[in-house]
Amino acid sequence: MCDSDSEDDIQGYEHFPTFTMPKSMADYEWEVEIYFGNKAEFINAIRIYGVHSGRSLKITKNDRKKVNVKCFGQKGKCNWFAYCGYMAPIKTWQLRKIDNNHKCSK
Repeated sequence: MCDSDSEDDIQGYEHFPTFTMPKSMADYEWEVEIYFGNKAEFINAIRIYGVHSGRSLKITKNDRKKVNVKCFGQKGKCNWFAYCGYMAPIKTWQLRKIDNNHKCSK
């Protein structure tokens, strides 16, 4: 009997790290390709990071397949953004892109 997800579909996904909440998110360095157990875990991590780092982060897109977050510091001119996407073959969320450099001050 064959599982609905074949080993070929999920091969190559298992080597990326899984997110674990640190004690402080103030100076957290986000890593591209890190896994989140679900979308809510990513959104919670982003919200805590925003509070701890004193940044004005806003979710600009939130649907079934992706979540985009942008920093609106420095009157919206800050470069910081994050994109987390749903990885259907392994049924988890992964940070796909990030510009981790803030132009704004805390």
